[in-house]
Amino acid sequence: MKLTKREKFMLFQALEFEIHRYLMSNTFGREDPIEKAERHMNISRILVGFILCTKYIELKHFEIMHEVHDFLAEILTDRMDEVIGFPIYEKIYDYDEYVYKFFHIIIDHINEIEKLIEKVKKENEE
Repeated sequence: MKLTKREKFMLFQALEFEIHRYLMSNTFGREDPIEKAERHMNISRILVGFILCTKYIELKHFEIMHEVHDFLAEILTDRMDEVIGFPIYEKIYDYDEYVYKFFHIIIDHINEIEKLIEKVKKENEE
């Protein structure tokens, strides 16, 4: 999937708030596991909706969302310190740098995310 500059901009607009809140819920001293899980699923939901071009996520899409969630955990969220340099043991107040890095990891893996979504969608249709 080759995203145009406009598509990247729109995807960033859709994800920016969720990424900010996800990072905040992971910040030292502000850890919130409930919000962390909610924001991670919202990021997955937005990616599934974006790639499938659908606003509404139906019951049949939940397995796809979980697969995207797990893929993001593998490539990014389980090791944000290594991948985007997110500090684990210090408080931070400016998240912009990490939001952009987080988003660019998604963009760098958008082809894999698309293939994963199509694979799980096809398996669910069989």
